[in-house]
Amino acid sequence: MEKYTNSTDDNSDVKAVIMPRADSEIPFHASYISTCTMTGQIKELEQQGSSGAMEMERERLKLDYKRSTQMLQQWKKMYENSNQFCVNELLDGDHSRGPAA
Repeated sequence: MEKYTNSTDDNSDVKAVIMPRADSEIPFHASYISTCTMTGQIKELEQQGSSGAMEMERERLKLDYKRSTQMLQQWKKMYENSNQFCVNELLDGDHSRGPAA
């Protein structure tokens, strides 16, 4: 953007930039924008982008949490089934042997 500046001052915070015009109906004075304004707009866009990235990360974490909860429920059910099977096998094994002589 330095090539578009028309200020020779050493104060870099108060430069004006002539924006390239695509439409000739735009008044010439409307094509000027201060670097301070541009910096503010850039910061705002970066914050919006950061907010968008945080929102995407939050949604990803919510999805990961949901998957983890589902996996936990599956493991819990598998453990309960395995435990019940073992208890049944132990009880059935004792009944099939009959009384000890």
